Amino acid sequence: MFLGGVCEVPAYILLLVLMVWAGRRPSLCGLFLICGLCIAVNAALMFAFTSVPMSAKIILLLLGKMAVAAAFQLVYLFTAELFTTQQRSLAICHCCFAGRLGSIASPYINDILVRD
Repeated sequence: MFLGGVCEVPAYILLLVLMVWAGRRPSLCGLFLICGLCIAVNAALMFAFTSVPMSAKIILLLLGKMAVAAAFQLVYLFTAELFTTQQRSLAICHCCFAGRLGSIASPYINDILVRD
């Protein structure tokens, strides 16, 4: 848990550099791509190769977490820029509500779909 929290600080610094260097849209796409690749490689290491050291899995996990933490922060900025000034606060409120509602409902949906 400590490493998961500590890896967010370099993620935000990386996000600042990426936004200046590449822009918002390519940064968001790249961060999601990095996160997906880390998940895919970690899954392949877990299922295909059983003798991989735990440190390699943890490094991939933390890289994926860094990428998704930076992407999550960038989504808020990106969403705020999509709407006009009059609609911005309500749009951010609706987006946060939908995201939190999805995160609350996901365990229940998992329980419904995975029946023994």
